[in-house]
Amino acid sequence: MQRHVASTLSDGQKKRVALTRTLLRDRPALLLDELFSALDDDTRALSTI
Repeated sequence: MQRHVASTLSDGQKKRVALTRTLLRDRPALLLDELFSALDDDTRALSTI
């Protein structure tokens, strides 16, 4: 894995790093995004962490 200075990362890369750090913690996480807004209740229940 390469190390990058935070100031050289794009906004998308910074968001991915923040999401990865959040998911690596041993805590529940609620993800809200447009990708999840169109899911039916059963599929949404399967995709929760």
